[in-house]
Amino acid sequence: GINAEYKYKEVNRWQRQATGVSPSNGLPGRMGPRSYKFNPEGALNTKGTSKTAWRWWYTQQPFLPNVAPEGYKAPKPIGLVPTAWDASFTKSVCSLTDTELKDRIVDRLTHVIFEESQRDGYELRKLDFEGRPLESLPETRIIEQFVFEEETLRDRVLSQVVETDFRLAIRSADREDLKSVENIILFITAHVTAARTPPSYEVTDAVREVLAAQAVQPLLGFQHALPKDNRNQLVIEWERMHQLDWQFGKAVYTPRSKEVTYGNLEWLRAEREAS
Repeated sequence: GINAEYKYKEVNRWQRQATGVSPSNGLPGRMGPRSYKFNPEGALNTKGTSKTAWRWWYTQQPFLPNVAPEGYKAPKPIGLVPTAWDASFTKSVCSLTDTELKDRIVDRLTHVIFEESQRDGYELRKLDFEGRPLESLPETRIIEQFVFEEETLRDRVLSQVVETDFRLAIRSADREDLKSVENIILFITAHVTAARTPPSYEVTDAVREVLAAQAVQPLLGFQHALPKDNRNQLVIEWERMHQLDWQFGKAVYTPRSKEVTYGNLEWLRAEREAS
């Protein structure tokens, strides 16, 4: 034939895998046929479990879900105002919603961290190819993920933002934990939440009479019949990271105080029977 010195040799599966030869592409050197298939990672809420999703790059590290430790109690409004807060300051801070408060903290931290990192001689902003900054302040995302590796920088930021702006005293036990912007935000938010006045849920007799007069009455207590997952919270969250919330007959139950009546056939049927 044309290429007489070339002899076809069958290779076993292990050799084929090692050289990257598959039945569809004879040689690893030339491009194999591209098959444009459905990519499960591109779908909206789907977590892809395809080959590409499980291939680990050198940058990837396994991370555990951020689950509260045993015995953690979420901060509740109990009206516990810090000593350094006067009435006007308390009113101005407690009037903010949680979102507004977080925005205010992040905004302040952006300015302070930017100024202090500039003082230390490193740049957090995007630069153009000539080294000029493209923006006046670093991105919010950079600030929100910022970790204080330098102790002096951390102390300066804490004294300016937490101690001066929000007038909170930091104990040494807290100081060990305040090593990232995320923790600083949580710290301030927890103190502000505790300083808020607790809401009073009183149902007066007049309200009870009005509610009792309604035709359609609520059926209460059914959520106690919902299945309970008794596993460790960390295990539950880890499972949620790898599969969907609605996947194997699991349903997410969100308690609500207002019934969704639009398109709710049960509700409409009950209304019709009552009238």
